[in-house]
Amino acid sequence: MTAETNNVVIFPDIRRRNVLQSLEEVISHVEENRKEHIQYLVDDISDYVLQRAEVEGFHVTSEEHAKSTLLFIESMRAMLYSSARIKHPLHKITEQFILADSEKEED
Repeated sequence: MTAETNNVVIFPDIRRRNVLQSLEEVISHVEENRKEHIQYLVDDISDYVLQRAEVEGFHVTSEEHAKSTLLFIESMRAMLYSSARIKHPLHKITEQFILADSEKEED
């Protein structure tokens, strides 16, 4: 049989080189995978929302609105991290802001 008539595909011998050894490593690995998934989701959602806002006549992608746009994107990431029980710096800021805001309403 010649190479041209041989249609057998030989897969490389891939073995898992980094076998996770401890529960901490497994948890860390799962968390990193969740973070990566959240990043893809945030990218998709924010692209859609920002493009839709532009179509509706809101120029949120201009330099003038960059900080607000970045805060919006980071807030989505913090929300999804919270749902996945992953810590994010905005969680603490949000707690302080919401508490301060609700105390003002009580007065």
